[in-house]
Amino acid sequence: MQSPSILAPADPALALVAADHRLNGLGVILHAKPLVLVAMVVLFAAIVGAAALWVAQASRPGPRAGSALAWLEAIASGAPMLGLAAAAYGLMDACIGIANVRPVPSLSIIAPGLAEALFCIMLGCLASAIANVGGKHLKARLQALETAAPAERPAAAPLSRAMA
Repeated sequence: MQSPSILAPADPALALVAADHRLNGLGVILHAKPLVLVAMVVLFAAIVGAAALWVAQASRPGPRAGSALAWLEAIASGAPMLGLAAAAYGLMDACIGIANVRPVPSLSIIAPGLAEALFCIMLGCLASAIANVGGKHLKARLQALETAAPAERPAAAPLSRAMA
């Protein structure tokens, strides 16, 4: 008597997807749901804005350096949350779609949604990192300028004179 084979069948050989059907970075963006796409655009703007503020104030800190520092701190704290919220929405929408289809889709069908979620998280982290480093650099530069030239700063008028 021969025992039945308990080995699983061999996996099929892997094959590359045709070049015109491959997923790339632009495909991830174009595949995104409208709400997630809005979050991606806001995160792109945050990346560009944080870099622009940092470069503008690092080259020559002006009177609006405090305002730039506040914007950088806001981007540093808010961008990761926006990226995670967009990723969570995209994954939730994908899971609802998967739950409503039979048979369960393969990983190649699910992969664009996963790439979209990870891309949102990456954009949020990148915006936060640029803003965080820029804010710390700007804060250190302002502190160095204040300690180098304390006499140049006009002294604040006493409160009694300001009230009169």
